[in-house]
Amino acid sequence: MNEYGNMDVVVRKESVDDFFPDEFTPLKANDTICFKWPSAMSLRYLTIYNNKGELVKKVTIKKKVKEYVLLPGVLKPGIYYWKFMNDSTLIRITVSNQ
Repeated sequence: MNEYGNMDVVVRKESVDDFFPDEFTPLKANDTICFKWPSAMSLRYLTIYNNKGELVKKVTIKKKVKEYVLLPGVLKPGIYYWKFMNDSTLIRITVSNQ
């Protein structure tokens, strides 16, 4: 997973056991995005799709890992959806130039 790096702009200070980012999180193309999910989730794949439904990124998530960091520039401006394989939760995020 060579996309790991230092977290930059999109970081939450509070410890909340939910999914992040959500559709209300403002993201820029040059942000480092830190995906987070509940600790109760077992071994799965994090998948990111573009607005056309095409798979942009698929990452194997090992047990006890609660976050994945995506470096800037991997997601170009547009609308994306992320979820875990075999999970029904689909979360929309928008990446913009601004």
